[in-house]
Amino acid sequence: MMLLFVTLAVLAVLYYKVRIGRYTKGIEIMHTSQWGLGGTWVVANEVVRKEAETMFTYFYKAIKHHGWKPVQWSALGGKHMVILNHPDDIRFLAKHDTKAFIKGPELQELLYDVTGDGIFTADGKDWKSQRVPVSHMFNRRLLRERMSTVFGTHAQDLVNVFRKAAQSGMVFNVQVPFYCYTFDCINMVAFNCEVNALGGVQSDVEFQHAFDVLQNRITDRFVTPLWQFFAKFQLTESERQISKTTGIVNEHIHKILDSYYNEAGEISDALEGDQTITGLYLEAAKLEGITYSRKFLRDLVFNTLAAGRDTTASALTSCIQYLCDHPEWQDKLGAEAKEVFNGNTQEALTFDD
Repeated sequence: MMLLFVTLAVLAVLYYKVRIGRYTKGIEIMHTSQWGLGGTWVVANEVVRKEAETMFTYFYKAIKHHGWKPVQWSALGGKHMVILNHPDDIRFLAKHDTKAFIKGPELQELLYDVTGDGIFTADGKDWKSQRVPVSHMFNRRLLRERMSTVFGTHAQDLVNVFRKAAQSGMVFNVQVPFYCYTFDCINMVAFNCEVNALGGVQSDVEFQHAFDVLQNRITDRFVTPLWQFFAKFQLTESERQISKTTGIVNEHIHKILDSYYNEAGEISDALEGDQTITGLYLEAAKLEGITYSRKFLRDLVFNTLAAGRDTTASALTSCIQYLCDHPEWQDKLGAEAKEVFNGNTQEALTFDD
């Protein structure tokens, strides 16, 4: 029996090496997991000791420790993940084996309750069919006429938040107002929906909180064996929070979708030529003779909100962090801003600026 166990263990390790090595040959991988238990115990132990609130914090600490080197992580139950941190490694994989970038059924099952059939978990043709309409949002004309105007207008509200905090000497997490800022902007740019989380509107703030809790708790599934069983019977606090916050998030999304339907429950003709992301999707679907279900549109909205809010807010937060770490660049940035404004700091920046 012992010989059989050892043999199976060796085969499992060899299989893992082949499986991961097939996609990462030629790239040095740093390991953050423990044999057998993977990274499950490491993450759980850090969360219990309050050293890491979420898996995101854990990954950040691992990446910071290893620098730009790729980080390999695995969880109890056979889940494996390789995180690439350097553009050269991404180009290497893209050149040698694009299949390494597929999400796969395991990730799709983990995230499906939240992302559904959206672009975050789509592969192949499904991914391409969603990516093409979105790319039309980033042409020079729309960037100049729509995005720069929206982000510029809301930026003044963001500046007021920071100015108030600076005047009071208050210490706060800059990620929070950045999340509110990008949430307000992406709602307007992508869906022509006016919200004001930055201004403290209660319903929008509640959505923001639910959105954050939902994303944090869904990642618990990565380190939870048999999570499907716990989810089905709502046996853990994490799964109960997923169900509760999903309802709050969906309520906001369906309010957005209501504006796209007429009284007969059909997509409104008023969306013809609409330059929002949803409008571009519906236009592409019409050209291909496809009718999107409301469920798919819900998935589309959620994925767009996550992509537009989180990535931009995180980039802004990272920028502030780097400027704090390198004061000399603060002076250079300030000098360039004064040169562009030419002394008139009350004038909003344009796209060409």
